[in-house]
Amino acid sequence: MDYANDDRTQLGVGFRLTSEGSKAFAEATTKFVGQTISISLDGEVISAPTVNTPITGGRGIITGSTSVSTEDSYNWAKGLTIQIQSGALPMDIEEVETRAISATLGVEAIHGALIAGIIGLILILIFMLVMYRLPGVAADMALLIYVLIVFYALAITGVQLTLQGIAGILLGIGMAVDANVVIFERFREELKEGRTPLNAVKYGFRNAGRAVADSNITTLIAAIVLMIFGTGTIKGFAITLTISVIVSLFTAVVITRSLLILICKLGVNNRKAYSR
Repeated sequence: MDYANDDRTQLGVGFRLTSEGSKAFAEATTKFVGQTISISLDGEVISAPTVNTPITGGRGIITGSTSVSTEDSYNWAKGLTIQIQSGALPMDIEEVETRAISATLGVEAIHGALIAGIIGLILILIFMLVMYRLPGVAADMALLIYVLIVFYALAITGVQLTLQGIAGILLGIGMAVDANVVIFERFREELKEGRTPLNAVKYGFRNAGRAVADSNITTLIAAIVLMIFGTGTIKGFAITLTISVIVSLFTAVVITRSLLILICKLGVNNRKAYSR
């Protein structure tokens, strides 16, 4: 298709036909000189030009009204060209299933996940306090700091808090608790060997630190791979998991250790305060 400019105010749509179409069109235009030949799209007539002369060469021009402005003529020619080029694409649509989903479903799901996360966090705080006493206090404070840092990091990066994102945060909490458990068990062993609480903290973190770092690094590698190659909600989960793992490693190794050393330096030497 191309546009033909017959004069200053009238535009037309030029067309070229195949050899087979040229023969059929030549017969039709010869037969219907002075009459109209309709162009239909999906059963609707989009143009009905009058045949002025037989078109036998396979080329022709469809012209519009001469009483309109050049701009209107151009719009008409452009619209007709687009319609002709698009062709007819008939399609039968059959309704298979209809479902109505509340607009508040996502909000309610996220709200429920947040409530579940808060309840889980409270239970973890109680568990750590009961099982590890003063070290549990340090771990609980570190976990609360972990939550604050993670949400602050999400606010800075602009990551949307989805169900998958909440799952990544909760997984990070679990890894932080797991790291504390490994370290505190090693801390207990150092106490049983007769070390002072302060030395037990130093040796416990030193001996358990590598195992904690290795487990977090392997998870971090998986999260980075998902973040690079994942899409949509998977990528969102990977981003929150990456942030959570980095923060959990920092809080477990640095903050918990600093808090526990501070407690030991306060002069609490009763071993029962550090272990059951």
